[in-house]
Amino acid sequence: MLSSPQQTPAPQRDTRYWKLTGALLFVTVFFAIIPSGFEWGVTDPGQTNDTLRKVQWLPLYGLGGWLLWRRRRIALAMLPLINPFLILFCLWALVSVSWAEVVSSSIARNVKLWGTMAIALGCASASWAPTRFEHLTWKTLMFALGVSLIMVFALPEIARHQDDALRGLWNGITASKNQMGFVFSLAMIFTAINYYRGTVRGKTLVLCLALIGVMIVGVQSTTSTLCGLIGTAIVWMVVRPPVDTRGYLGLIIGIAILVIGVPYFVVSLLSAPPTVTQILEPAATAVGKDISLTGRDDIWEYVISEAKQHPIKGMGYGSFWLGPGGPSEWIHEALYWIPFQAHNGYIDIVNETGFIGLGLVIAFVLMHLYQIRLVLRIDRIGAAGHLALLVYVLISNIAETTLFLPPTLPFTLLALSSAVMSRVLLQARWQAEAEQASRSLNPRFQRPESGPRQA
Repeated sequence: MLSSPQQTPAPQRDTRYWKLTGALLFVTVFFAIIPSGFEWGVTDPGQTNDTLRKVQWLPLYGLGGWLLWRRRRIALAMLPLINPFLILFCLWALVSVSWAEVVSSSIARNVKLWGTMAIALGCASASWAPTRFEHLTWKTLMFALGVSLIMVFALPEIARHQDDALRGLWNGITASKNQMGFVFSLAMIFTAINYYRGTVRGKTLVLCLALIGVMIVGVQSTTSTLCGLIGTAIVWMVVRPPVDTRGYLGLIIGIAILVIGVPYFVVSLLSAPPTVTQILEPAATAVGKDISLTGRDDIWEYVISEAKQHPIKGMGYGSFWLGPGGPSEWIHEALYWIPFQAHNGYIDIVNETGFIGLGLVIAFVLMHLYQIRLVLRIDRIGAAGHLALLVYVLISNIAETTLFLPPTLPFTLLALSSAVMSRVLLQARWQAEAEQASRSLNPRFQRPESGPRQA
């Protein structure tokens, strides 16, 4: 980091690449919403046009890298404040290419991972404003909901599921109702953030809530609705806490660990440890889901048995779910349908990156929480948004693989969130250094020299 306030860029409003970074953030979030390769109706990721996927994402990755180079001085100053475990996971994923069963697929996934980080850090390094990320993301999500609603009636053959199991349910501009659920539930959270910022009020707020409500009815995703409500409640609890928890946060976390951990430990001593299905079934039942009917428990069992073959380092980042002919083909043959993820991101992380990768993910989450605590002292509303987004991703990752899976919408926003917090902390450090330098140069703050008293 730069050593003195004189060498530090002035913490003033940065507008040189204002329109460019705004467009980059908007397009990145929007592309994370729509199907990869611009191909609606294709459920097999391996069947999408590879050329279209490259046209869709490679220019954005390149633009993010270009912004990083143009603002390399700020990026280097940000480097010590970036979540180190985010960088370590990216490096571990890159190293895993050396033992991946399908090297080309692992390289392709790494390009997406590193490209997403380039976009996130590029947007945080150039054209900085504290609330820009949350405001532009909210606008993009609401735009996607508006377009989806139009498509539901104008292009129902694309915007509504046509298969027998989900016939009539809305998927809008996304590939499936689950992806559409991500959009409206995240829109709930970012609407709450912008409400407390004062940027969404009156008729705009009513219109946003009405649009979100219509999409909830049309999509009928109980899990997404619950995740959105939890995230919105977190924003409210942090910004306007009904109970003063200062000084008791550690106690609350400790009690939560005891309530959850002690029964699990006792059960483990008395019998075999509960399975993944047994652990998650009560939560699924609470939201009206039956794990056994969705087929997720079968997938989990198969993927866990695969992960046991390489528990430490995994089989290679992005080198398992490759469709027919790939390493996951035996699971396709054992099921009556063809999945392209474990529908549990934590199991997928262990399978592809091993317990080392899972350990890095846990460390990333803990460091992310620590950075949120630091941001809380600077910007309470911003910290509430970062916390709500993190909890949202951690919960949704139980049923849908999203964590460290680019270019999914939840992970894209989480990467942007991490980069934004690094820039917030950097700006706070620069401001503190500038204030300290101002005090040292201002004679009013200097102690007068002692001398002989005048008569």
